[in-house]
Amino acid sequence: LAAIGWPLAELFNSQIATQLGLPTLIRPNDLAPAVLNGNISDIDPHFFLAALTLGAMVEAHTLQRKEKGTAESRFIGDIGFDPLNAYPSDPALQRQIQEAELNNGRIAMLAVTGYAIAEAINHVGVIDSTPQFF
Repeated sequence: LAAIGWPLAELFNSQIATQLGLPTLIRPNDLAPAVLNGNISDIDPHFFLAALTLGAMVEAHTLQRKEKGTAESRFIGDIGFDPLNAYPSDPALQRQIQEAELNNGRIAMLAVTGYAIAEAINHVGVIDSTPQFF
């Protein structure tokens, strides 16, 4: 989702912010807020505090479930959310899915890092430097 969210933010942030009467966070040349391109300070610090607090609450809840020994708490990060009951019961298949999720997450982190580096070097948004994808 992060790898898709960066370009989507560049495409739609201005339109959504205008409709809601909010200031846009996208800079000229469609640069998204990032540490490397210098406009991360435009983000309200309360957002970062709220994100950190939410993440800590989720992890604390997971640790509590793990300490209680409930059947659903198998590993850190497992918050028991599976409304479609899609997670398999076979341990070998569970391990395969966990490894696939880790690999996909790593690829997404590399993609977002690539976006940030490309914008810092070119001073042009990802959507403008690769229009063939958008």
